[in-house]
Amino acid sequence: MIDSRVFVLLRLSRLDEAIAAYDVVLAKSPTLSASLFGRAVALARKGDKVKAESDRAAAIAVSPQVEKTFVGYGVTFP
Repeated sequence: MIDSRVFVLLRLSRLDEAIAAYDVVLAKSPTLSASLFGRAVALARKGDKVKAESDRAAAIAVSPQVEKTFVGYGVTFP
């Protein structure tokens, strides 16, 4: 399930806020694939490719369909 508030921040390109919000979520539940993938997208858009790829890989390991879900919402990994 995608956290709608954080997802809106991501869609609005409020990347620092989105990353901070994803950090809070992931501190409590570190294996939430949607949060990992969302943070990966935000990090990649900010240019942090290493952390982005790490989060993306972790998200896909937990839920292989997570990227497809995000694509369905119009969000792709850069």
